[in-house]
Order: sequence, then structure tokens, then C-alpha cells
Amino acid sequence: MGCTFSCTQFVAYECLYKPRSIKPSKQEEELRERFRKEYERRTIPSYKIAIQDLQSVEILANRKKIGKGELSSIVFAIQTRQAFLSDDKGAIRLALTELESSLVQSTSMLFGWLFFHHHLADHEKEQIISELEMHGRNIRRDYEEAYDYALKFKLMAQNNIGDQSNP
Repeated sequence: MGCTFSCTQFVAYECLYKPRSIKPSKQEEELRERFRKEYERRTIPSYKIAIQDLQSVEILANRKKIGKGELSSIVFAIQTRQAFLSDDKGAIRLALTELESSLVQSTSMLFGWLFFHHHLADHEKEQIISELEMHGRNIRRDYEEAYDYALKFKLMAQNNIGDQSNP
């Protein structure tokens, strides 16, 4: 079981090329550069979404300060039956109205999943959270909660595996 990422061309444009009204912080610039490197290496492929696709789903009518990148990602998830991943709570709420809940995921859920499946080790948790906070992300509570859930479910899985009397 693995995890791959993709984005829409709207997302790539918003991240890499869209003019900003205020100068981005050093943290935002670093995140943009990290994304640029992965995007140029094509480890994060981008897909085209037509404006008509956005309109045909009537997502625009429900748009509450959600950018075209998030909207295009929701449409892409609908069209391809893939998961929608975001840390934007408004976009997540909108996606839940258009997709099955199992296909709507937050970045904190991904964080927990990575621990549950041993892609991250316990000693990496604080480093990751601290780095995200350094980049202006206020996520500690959500990430700590996701980590705790991952540990809880790992323990439950271990106990079920070891219990031979449980059918």
C-alpha cells in the first residue's frame, strides 16, 4: 500500500506563478521552492481541468473563498475517484458535500497514516511539526491528535493479530 501525489494545473499555477499582492514570507518562498523542485522532477504530476468541468459540477455556486486550485482539485478527485487532500478546512467541508467521506482527507490524516504504516518513525514527529510551524503552519493540535490516533490503531491492530481466540 503506497501513497502518491498529483495536482491540477490550477494548483501549480497558484503555487508557482500567480502574482501575489503582498511579498511572500521566507517560509512561503521555501515551500514554493520545494514544490517547484518536485514539480520539475515530475514526482508530482499535474492534470488539466477545464473551466467547464468546474462549472458542470456546480461547485462554483458553493465556493466560499475557496481558490480555483482547491476547486479544481475537488473536481479532479470527483472525476478520477481519487482522494482529495487539503489542509484548508473550508475546502474539506465543500469536498465532503461532493465526495464520499473516505475520499476526503486532511494533511493531518496523512500524517497519522504515515506513522500507522511505518513510513515515519516516532522520533520524526516533533521535527515535522516544528518544521511546519516554522513555515507558519498552525497545525500542532491536529497533527498531535492524528499521531495519537495512529498509535491507538497500531496498538489495536497488534492486539488483534496476537489474539488467536478472536475469529
